[in-house]
Amino acid sequence: MSLLELPREIRDHVYTHLFEPEANRHTTRDGSTTYTYSHTNLFCVNRQVYHEARRIFLEQNTFIKISTPFPESRYQVADHGVPIVASDLCAEDFSQHGLSVTIAFPLTAAEEQDTFIIHIDDLPKFCETWFYSAADYPDLNGHLTLKLELRDPLSSTPLDSSTPAEKKVLKALQERFLYPFGRIKNLLKVDVTGVPKPDDAVVAEFKRLMAVPLGSPLERLILATEHKDAGNVALMANQPLEALEHYRKAWEALFIVVNGKSREIHGERYFETFLTGPPFDGQHGSMVSVVLRVRLVANTLLAYLKLQDWETVVHIGMRTINIMRGGRESLEPDEEAANGWIAGPEMGKIYYRTALAFKEMDDKYEARKLLKVAVLYLPNNQRVRRYGPLCNKSRRQEIGLSAHSSSRPSSPHNPPVMLSRFAPRSLTSSVRRAAFQPTRVAPQVLRTVTTDAASAHVEKHDVPSEDDKPFEVKLSDESFETYELDPPSFTLQTTKKELKQMYYDMVASR
Repeated sequence: MSLLELPREIRDHVYTHLFEPEANRHTTRDGSTTYTYSHTNLFCVNRQVYHEARRIFLEQNTFIKISTPFPESRYQVADHGVPIVASDLCAEDFSQHGLSVTIAFPLTAAEEQDTFIIHIDDLPKFCETWFYSAADYPDLNGHLTLKLELRDPLSSTPLDSSTPAEKKVLKALQERFLYPFGRIKNLLKVDVTGVPKPDDAVVAEFKRLMAVPLGSPLERLILATEHKDAGNVALMANQPLEALEHYRKAWEALFIVVNGKSREIHGERYFETFLTGPPFDGQHGSMVSVVLRVRLVANTLLAYLKLQDWETVVHIGMRTINIMRGGRESLEPDEEAANGWIAGPEMGKIYYRTALAFKEMDDKYEARKLLKVAVLYLPNNQRVRRYGPLCNKSRRQEIGLSAHSSSRPSSPHNPPVMLSRFAPRSLTSSVRRAAFQPTRVAPQVLRTVTTDAASAHVEKHDVPSEDDKPFEVKLSDESFETYELDPPSFTLQTTKKELKQMYYDMVASR
């Protein structure tokens, strides 16, 4: 029985099975995606099969034709995970697309356009790529124009002379076409046209999305800090997966795309400015961004340690450590820690937590190497210092990291490893709960520091003589080496009585 002898309904099912996107989309292990459409030779069987198959093909697949003034831009787009369906002459001659996207650079005379075809399922990824490209080059979009032209892909072709064009684009499809471009900001000019005319409500919402500001460097750094702090709260509540989602949003605020072990860094130039306004007034945006990134890495490692995902801890930790090493593998510990890193305590935590993961994977030699550096970064951290003598053991000796295994679950009777040494024994006391509690951190998260660290940074002339009178304690990064997470605030409200009681509790817990 031939194809045409089958009932029309069955033929349509055959066409649908052959042309559905998932049947023609292939993703490799490295995440790259390609489209094949190896069954389009059906269009050449005869006129009847052409019309039947083409209708199903275009119902199942919606294509977008993109023209840019940048040579070989399709390769850059493909490198960021957007699969290209067709390019070059094949793309230029293609006429069965539902949206035409023309990006122009009117201030210069572009000699040639780079034209390529993508699938509508990949349009959000294309717009995301453009979004991050604009973050890398903050002044670029102000010189570009964008023209979006809706069209009906079933409009007439040489074989359609007897079939009138429908000339319609459903509202839901228009939304899929236009809304992803809402992430693109600050363009010189935007035009939305087409036959039929685009829906006014869809265009209005599209323009509203485009008008939402990207956020100043200060605003995005504050947003990243808020997500980081929310992740810390979740992590202290023993919710590592929730914490990782907050950290992902913090990375996103810094224009960094994190997906498991993979990471794409964008927007570093966006923060190259001095910040005006609290809490980073007078600081350079790039430096604040770098410190936030280091703290996010350190906290992310702790989340994966709680999940007992040792391989991911090693992968993420060593990626940061190798960046710090600058490609040099045979560094002595003192050379490796001699960079004077501004977020030294957090770097020490990265070395320490990566060492714990190596130990769990039974690679004690690598664990010992990292511990030697962690001790130098965190000279006042009691948990790290206890491994100092062990770092001098030979490669064949056991590294002895049994104490405070990172895989031990936390509970009210067994508080998180870094805080357990310094937390008050009675968590029900209102005084203990309030002591050293930064106002910007959720009240359920108890944070403590040692009295010697606090007293070392107290402004002596502001200390009252009364034991119960509150005063401010100002701390630096180095004062927070005992924190399991990064320091949330640099100013704490306390009293001399609370300081003394904290000291007694700390001694009693040892």
